[in-house]
Amino acid sequence: MTVFLPLGALPPVALAGSAAVEGFQPHRASYELLLIPGRGDGSVASAGGRLDFEWTDVCDGWAVKQRTRVLLGQSQGGELDFGWALTTWEAKDGLSFRFVIQRFQGGEVYETLRGDAELEAPGAGGVARFEEPTVREVELPPGTIFPTDHTFRMIDSALTDGASLYQMVFDASSETDGLAAISAVVGSKIPTDRPATLESELLAGLPSWRLMLAYFPPFGEAELPETEVNLRVFPNGLADDFHFDYGDFALRARLTDMEALPMPEC
Repeated sequence: MTVFLPLGALPPVALAGSAAVEGFQPHRASYELLLIPGRGDGSVASAGGRLDFEWTDVCDGWAVKQRTRVLLGQSQGGELDFGWALTTWEAKDGLSFRFVIQRFQGGEVYETLRGDAELEAPGAGGVARFEEPTVREVELPPGTIFPTDHTFRMIDSALTDGASLYQMVFDASSETDGLAAISAVVGSKIPTDRPATLESELLAGLPSWRLMLAYFPPFGEAELPETEVNLRVFPNGLADDFHFDYGDFALRARLTDMEALPMPEC
């Protein structure tokens, strides 16, 4: 039986003594995007694309780079070509966050989001400041955390009691002021002899778990999630076999390449 934790109920300094942080492996990974047949409303006939991801330790924080391109073939004809690229930095105490996000259509940038965010203290609220596309501030409610902190908390939960998490996360990318309420459920441990999609010494012999994430608008604005993500995660922070369910269609991200990156000399 898992324990459901409400907003703000997590330990105030999740990264202190974190087994996930201690075991983290900086890395770069690439994934092929494929349509999951039989899911959605049938409006999407085909899909392809690529997701490139990089996660590094930069001494004073965690740096993430991601670039995604999606090609959707519509059942009624025509193709959609869109994607996004993000670069973020998050302080190791979980209290500061910087971001640049670009959204693409047909290979051309049509929107850029740039800014930073701060929390007043662990478990407290804070403020996010957008510099682009317009200058504005967004209040972050108490219990808000940033995405790398959230990832480490989920891995720590998998490594310990398997408790489910419900947390307000600010990653700047959602349409609701960059905030999402995320319900994360840790599945049962996957046997170490079950191979990953890609044979790699970075994954061999390690335990892993399925994580099921449901993304809701903040402040209880919807009963059903806007997006659901299911993935296999390893204790060193590497991930395999993502499933993204957007409602009208679903994609699988299949791991095709992975390499370890060096730890910094801080």
